[in-house]
Amino acid sequence: MAKISSYTTTTPVSSDLLIGTDVADSNKTKNFSVGDLAAVVGTPRVKIVDLNSTEILNLVGGGASNLYTLLDPPGVGKAYNVTGLKTLLAFGTTAYDFSGDLAAGFYGTAQYLIQGVFTIQKEAINTTVSYAAGWLPSEEPPGGGLITLRGGVPLFSNQALTLTATNLATVSQGDGTLKVRIEYQLIDTTTLNTIAT
Repeated sequence: MAKISSYTTTTPVSSDLLIGTDVADSNKTKNFSVGDLAAVVGTPRVKIVDLNSTEILNLVGGGASNLYTLLDPPGVGKAYNVTGLKTLLAFGTTAYDFSGDLAAGFYGTAQYLIQGVFTIQKEAINTTVSYAAGWLPSEEPPGGGLITLRGGVPLFSNQALTLTATNLATVSQGDGTLKVRIEYQLIDTTTLNTIAT
């Protein structure tokens, strides 16, 4: 066997295997997949969603009838812990003219559990150039009010992550495409353990 340093370097994929020791099984040497290891240590999952101009123009007015689903409901007893959201607007030929911002959040019930977990400012959409940005979560409690959540947002069981325009926003033009990258973990809301699959 050649020295490890002589092997080529490649980018790992989730199905690649690593060698390790199973301390629960008499210290046997075993293979572990990169994907399984990532799940154990809680590495965020990544989903990238592409919205065309028709889908973007439909994000008007706010409310439950104007939502675009980014992540489907995860199931009973499970919640998304969204750790990051990034966008890339690929400018077409006509700039959008949103009168308000876009919001990515959990809108699964009539009272809207939390409005604007991530607020995507209209200036990042109404632009004449291709524009990439990273967004931080807002700190707004369920139903609004004066209480500020510090350090994160609630874990809402079995709620979809959706994208919409802020309440009563309007838009009449635009033809670019929007790419949304969501970084998240799936959490068991009973034990708070990260769910691997």
